[in-house]
This record gives sequence, structure tokens and C-alpha cells, in this order.
Amino acid sequence: EQQLLTARAASAAEGELTGMDGEDVFVIDFEENGVTVIREFDIAEDSIDLDRVFDKFGLTLEERDQGEAWDISDVGGVATLTLSNSSQQIVFSDIVNPDVSDLTEIASRVLVGDES
Repeated sequence: EQQLLTARAASAAEGELTGMDGEDVFVIDFEENGVTVIREFDIAEDSIDLDRVFDKFGLTLEERDQGEAWDISDVGGVATLTLSNSSQQIVFSDIVNPDVSDLTEIASRVLVGDES
């Protein structure tokens, strides 16, 4: 069964989400800058949903691609997703020293549009 976990990070605040057993969808929903820490992200099962935040940014589906609206990289030895329209970062705390394969896998788990 799928669990929805929502992050509503306030300005310059740090939010934290922890995955559970099974498939988790980490829904990111904020308007300001800050850091959201995701713990226990399972690359094989979990997803991160950026649709709400991109809606708030006013981005069309065509403007939500990796490299344009967001990107994922190794920041300080931890997998980190950064949104281009803000300084918001989403840190995957359990994915340390990620290689290209890890980053590609996480990127494949990012949802950018309304999937309903």
C-alpha cells in the first residue's frame, strides 16, 4: 500500500520526512526556500512528487524537466535535489557518496506532473 508523506517547509526552515515500509510518495509542497531532509528513501520503491511546488511556481509540464526546473547531484557527499526556481534543497540523507547510477535512479523516481 502506498503512503503519502508531505513536506511543507517554511522559509529557511528544515523539514524532515522519514519513509516507512512499502512504497512511499514524498510530496513536496512549499513556497519558500529551505531544506527538506528525506530519510529512508528506497530507490526501488519510493517516489518524490514535485507537482504541487511546480504548480506554485507556475511552471507548465514542459518547463519541469530535469536540468531545467530541478537537478540532482552529490552535495557534500549526500544525494541532493535542488529546485532551479528557489534555493530549496531536498537532501536524501541515507544516500551517501552517490555514484551516477544512484543519482540516475533517484531522478527516475521524481514525479513532476499531476499523475491523477
